Amino acid sequence: MDLREQIGQRLVTGFPGTELTEDFRRMVREYKISNVILFRENITDCAQLKQLCGEIQALVRRETGHGAFITADQEGGLVTRLPGDAVNVPGAMAIAATGDPENAYRAGLLTGRELRALGVNFDLAPSVDVNSNPENPVIGARSYGDTPQEVSRYANRMIRGLLDGGVLCSAKHFPGHGDTDTDSHLALPCVDKSMEELERTELLPFREAVRAGVPAVMTTHILFPQLEPEHLPATMSRRIMTGLLREQMGFDGLIVSDCMEMRAIKDHFGTVNGVVAAMAAGVDLVFISHDTLLSGQAARAAEQAVAEGRLSAAEMQASVQRILALKEKWVDGMPEGGFDFDAARRENEALLQKTITEVHRPAGGRPALGSAPLCIGCPAYRTSLVVFRYRNEHFSGISARNCCPNCKYCRHYCFRLHRQRDNNGSAFNLADSLQQLYNCICCRTYCNDRHVEDYSG
Repeated sequence: MDLREQIGQRLVTGFPGTELTEDFRRMVREYKISNVILFRENITDCAQLKQLCGEIQALVRRETGHGAFITADQEGGLVTRLPGDAVNVPGAMAIAATGDPENAYRAGLLTGRELRALGVNFDLAPSVDVNSNPENPVIGARSYGDTPQEVSRYANRMIRGLLDGGVLCSAKHFPGHGDTDTDSHLALPCVDKSMEELERTELLPFREAVRAGVPAVMTTHILFPQLEPEHLPATMSRRIMTGLLREQMGFDGLIVSDCMEMRAIKDHFGTVNGVVAAMAAGVDLVFISHDTLLSGQAARAAEQAVAEGRLSAAEMQASVQRILALKEKWVDGMPEGGFDFDAARRENEALLQKTITEVHRPAGGRPALGSAPLCIGCPAYRTSLVVFRYRNEHFSGISARNCCPNCKYCRHYCFRLHRQRDNNGSAFNLADSLQQLYNCICCRTYCNDRHVEDYSG
């Protein structure tokens, strides 16, 4: 395997649309880019996804001689990539609300079997971040809890379920994205904690995941100045990737990056420079998730870095060997397997029922909802177990919107009942109109009370 082929094994890219693009085909042919990440924009339904994955594998095998990692962020809950005719399990916080870690195993097993049947062989999940900062705009319900012990209990069972289901998985986002009020998709966060503080919270779930045999760990684009004094995010820090994760924690699996097009990297270091720095830090598999052609630029930059001695040829070979060993088992050696969608839907429905838990009951007991309640909320958080009686002729003006202008990354949502205008331009009170059809309105929000705007009606 020559140098270009080795570098191609270490890169992951994406493409727009639901069919392979000519740009993607060219990157595979010319630069031997050997791995793919899929998003919801790439997928219309299960049949199309399975066909697309087959086409990706055929192309990559023909051009490189090896199969492709086909990856997706299929965490469940808020972060899902599978289409509407697939089975999407509840998210981490909902699973933890059941009080039973075996439900995390069931969710992982169902997800793993489904992904394997559809052609996706690498699930970029679960998040093992500890939800320790209430101002965190990007983790939140993606976390299993606010203590490292709780996160470990559930995450390790999810990991085992995914592996038993037949797919690779990764614990993310190392060394921890839970205690920040900044989203690394949009900016460069900083967690100014000592090693002792990180050991008490952030690092514990990763240590437990490593002990449990997680095959991959995903990095985070966050500054940890007490671990890395050179103003480098964890993804680009050799002290953190190699010194901490490899040497101190004894992890011998695959280190994978978060997307290098995120603004934490792109705005401060440049995506291509970041890719080379991540490889030098010890990251095996580096993601350029959206700009297909940028993967070719990164490949050329990595070739030059090897020629100039900025990237170790020996470490390049070692990294590729880790990748090929996992591909031999999880891409080439794993049978496709069948998947009973109807049975999975029934299983998932039972799992959803268990996630509905009572957090607080008023002193006077539960409110009486009557025979015709209307339950409304932001679509991203409305439970699928509540029937939303939508009628176009009455509710054409209703929409869930972000009504908190100062919230970060659209985190705080609520449903706003405000004055509308009918077709004649006359104002009317929407709440009064709804009362003609329903005896009560249950508004469910995902916001801190200090972020909710006052409204009348």
